[in-house]
Amino acid sequence: MTGLDFSVGNERDDAEQKPTVHEDHKQSDQSPQSGDGHPHGYLPPTDFERTPSEQFRLEAFDRALRIMKKLLRGGNPSLMPTALKLRQWESPLMDYAIDYAMRNELNRQIVILRLLENIESGSGHFSLSRAKQAVKKLAKEVGFSTLIQELEHGDYVTRQQAAELIGWMKCEKAIEPLVNALLIGPPCDRFTIVRVLRSHYANQLAAFIKRRLPQHEQRIAAIINAFCLSQGEVSDVRDAHMGCNMNVIPIHHDDCHHLQCMSRQ
Repeated sequence: MTGLDFSVGNERDDAEQKPTVHEDHKQSDQSPQSGDGHPHGYLPPTDFERTPSEQFRLEAFDRALRIMKKLLRGGNPSLMPTALKLRQWESPLMDYAIDYAMRNELNRQIVILRLLENIESGSGHFSLSRAKQAVKKLAKEVGFSTLIQELEHGDYVTRQQAAELIGWMKCEKAIEPLVNALLIGPPCDRFTIVRVLRSHYANQLAAFIKRRLPQHEQRIAAIINAFCLSQGEVSDVRDAHMGCNMNVIPIHHDDCHHLQCMSRQ
């Protein structure tokens, strides 16, 4: 793909747009009201929340991928097996997306948004398996220590996306920062963190808590129970994919309020 430049924006645009995306969230450190109603606890930026520059970048990124996909697919012989065709055009497309994401924070938010939507819906710029591979590769490129810093000190959207990427790293050391964020981070982040822990670390979570954080075992169980109730699932932590022998634990009122209000709206 040499000779093709699908760059979105330029250095002058970046200099003019000094405020980073969702600066209002950084100032207040509060989840936007519309985030409480999102079924998965992750709040993608809506058209209303994006600045014109952000919306332009998102649309331009989508157009760039569509053009690249068309060019790459057009160069494949029609008799080539489908799996080989996918591999030949998806790999350079994924490399471009990751390279674009690593240029700055706003680009990364755009790419993560599209990849997570791709995984959740099963459709998008990539096949499901390639979208998952891209998220894992992007998490590795960003780096574990950087993601922990963003999870602890970033704005709302940055924290949500950091939790998602840490989840996709699929390593036991990722459990500790997620559990710490669950215990001492903003309550508005708990929904996403619980979902990430249950999705990626269900088989390791109970053993980790018993070994490293036994004093917080009941507190963590209460938060997870609240999540299960908010999703209409069994509230017994043992049956909620933790593999834990704890009994049902009464839910702390604050935990129930912060988590269940998301599903009621």
